[in-house]
Amino acid sequence: SPTDLRFIAQHSIRHPFTQSIIKQLFEVRAGEIRIVERGSDALLALLGTPSGARAVYLLMQHKRQLGRKTIVKATVFGKTRSHWALHGPDVVFEVRDVVDSETKGAASSNATSRERWVGLCQSLNRSESEPISQL
Repeated sequence: SPTDLRFIAQHSIRHPFTQSIIKQLFEVRAGEIRIVERGSDALLALLGTPSGARAVYLLMQHKRQLGRKTIVKATVFGKTRSHWALHGPDVVFEVRDVVDSETKGAASSNATSRERWVGLCQSLNRSESEPISQL
């Protein structure tokens, strides 16, 4: 059933901005795996890319069918050096249900997340207001 959704996989990410963010966050070599957890700047940065935004958009647009979901982890990997060069990395976002206690402090955590996002954008020389569609 759709409410059992636990993973959103994106194979062979070719978007230049997403690839750039992944390269700036950590060095992923062929065959290596990098995992970023909820609450980390790296996960916020990934979710701010066009590829991450697609995963978030899917959860937002299908909340009625899927239930209230959140992304808690992302796994980034490349298969081989030639695959990485030709096709880009793969990313798997881990999804879980939102627990009611998580929404109680949402207002204060959203402000903190926004501050962190603005800092990340500034450090990556990108305007926070720049639309994702133009990246």
